[in-house]
Amino acid sequence: MKKPSYTLLFITVLALLISGCGTTATNEVSNQEVAHQLEADLETCNQAVSALESELAEKETAMVSLTAEVEELASTIESLSSSQSNTLIQKALEVVEMIANQDSQGLDTKVSPTRGVRFSPYPYVDTNTDIILYPGSTVPTMFSSSTVQTWGTYSGSGNPITSDFSTYFSDFVYDEDFQNPELIGINSLIGNGNMINNVEAVYTNDQYVKFHFTGFDPNVNGLDWRSLILVFDDDNPGWELMGIVHGEWTT
Repeated sequence: MKKPSYTLLFITVLALLISGCGTTATNEVSNQEVAHQLEADLETCNQAVSALESELAEKETAMVSLTAEVEELASTIESLSSSQSNTLIQKALEVVEMIANQDSQGLDTKVSPTRGVRFSPYPYVDTNTDIILYPGSTVPTMFSSSTVQTWGTYSGSGNPITSDFSTYFSDFVYDEDFQNPELIGINSLIGNGNMINNVEAVYTNDQYVKFHFTGFDPNVNGLDWRSLILVFDDDNPGWELMGIVHGEWTT
């Protein structure tokens, strides 16, 4: 029997060991490079996070400062305007109560003596045709007067609104319980319809309070809304009444 070649076997085993060691060494080098790269990337990310955190802290500080300034400004505005607004709404509530009670004598003391009070049947104020009543003359006697006048024209038909004041009052002033409205707005044109509302354009330097109902019959989706706008002279500290504007849905 031929003896095995131990020399060849040794060389083969040695070759395998050298090959294995080479692969292991290569893997170790590769893993080290990956680890170093990951560490470098992590350091870059940490630096970026630190920079963002610093920037965020600066912005938060600035935000706190701005918030404090805004709150201070809002407090100043509120302190300046709350008294004025409260006085205006108080005056409007007094006037709407007088209107509800048809208190012409009381209203006579609220109307502007120089500008009178203009009656507008719709939110479009017509400065050419809307009738103006004056205190001391036509205001005190308006509910008892039988004088027939043209107060404007009906929306849609364009026919003249011709009647005495009491009839006009029932149709275009206090046709709902505006003393107990759903909404009250100060200088806010809530609940407008498709007609042009030029209240703010006509009464440019004045202020107004709006008494509003969003609607009554749920089947008509708010098309039966009503409103009453009382306009006051802003130049007079007594808030003189100078405009009574009626609002409703028009076609």
